[in-house]
Amino acid sequence: MKCFIATMMIIGLVLAPVAAMAAGYTFDNDNADNDWNNAVNWNPDTSANLPNIHGPDDYTVDGANSTACAVFTEIGTAGSGTAYFTIDTSGTVSFTTPGNGPWYGRNVPTVVDHVSGTVNTESSCIGRGTAGTCTYNLSGGAWNLAGALTVGEQATGALLEQTGGAVSVGDNTSNDNLSIGMGVNYDGTYRISGGSLTVNATDLTANGGMNIGGWWYGGASPGNLYDGGPGLFEVVGTGPSSITVNGQLAVSGNSAGGGKGTLKFTMGAGGVTPMTVNGTVRATIAATWAGDARGDGDLVIDMTGLGGGVGDIPLILNDGVDAIVGSFAAPATNGAVYGSYALNYSGGDGNDLVLEGGTGGANPGTLIYGK
Repeated sequence: MKCFIATMMIIGLVLAPVAAMAAGYTFDNDNADNDWNNAVNWNPDTSANLPNIHGPDDYTVDGANSTACAVFTEIGTAGSGTAYFTIDTSGTVSFTTPGNGPWYGRNVPTVVDHVSGTVNTESSCIGRGTAGTCTYNLSGGAWNLAGALTVGEQATGALLEQTGGAVSVGDNTSNDNLSIGMGVNYDGTYRISGGSLTVNATDLTANGGMNIGGWWYGGASPGNLYDGGPGLFEVVGTGPSSITVNGQLAVSGNSAGGGKGTLKFTMGAGGVTPMTVNGTVRATIAATWAGDARGDGDLVIDMTGLGGGVGDIPLILNDGVDAIVGSFAAPATNGAVYGSYALNYSGGDGNDLVLEGGTGGANPGTLIYGK
């Protein structure tokens, strides 16, 4: 009987489904041509899926290696399990497909760890497929996009977590956008607690810049903010060295596609790094046609980490003399008091969004507009 049971257990183990085994590949440039799409340049040189990365495989570019890919690439395009991509090099990783760079998280969950090195791409998407999603962790190095960047275009739970490094979106030759929560009924989050972010567009008033909870495209001024999904942009503490939008900042209200933009500031002990906007700031989006996102965006300010002795806290430094368009979801009037602070849409040099008159400490945990 014991032999029978043991035999059946062995048969069960043999017949049991076997999970896909992850394969690890490290770029070694054995062919000395820096070609991403050449399997010989990876160790082991048996990758059959290039230029794409399938789950649950794990690809790494490290050391002093540089690589370039001239064909369209999807990171996390197929397979099963989570696809991984690590960038930890003193070199450069370039995706040069005209008009479009990698799609991350196409059909399987994808994790990107960008530790060091420079990544150059055209336009790119974090969370592009309905069956996938992506977390892109940027702790060092630089990510330069000549075109647009979307977070949460056709995926749920898409996240760009920036704790260091530098992100640059757009090259000042077109109306490029950073869109967060771009896809209808899908969501995206961009959280920055370190490093720098710069968005560059040629049109500073209507058709380029940062869009939260929708995507801005064309049309007569002020253009059209199309329906998107929920989008969140969060600034954490004073760790970021700079956040600059050379273009418009648009935070959408409710839309037919479930879109709702949220701009969040989470206070550190000394306050928070302000956003500098060299263009139009839109806290309210007017409907210009039936498909547009519209209404008042949300503003959330988490005061729990604020230390004592902190005076005025600028949130948005608005260039020139143009006023912020509209206001965030009610209550959103000048003088709304939170602890020892009052919110002023006409603060700073006359058109900045500033928490004023405070002394720091002893403030309510979170002040929320519209959530």
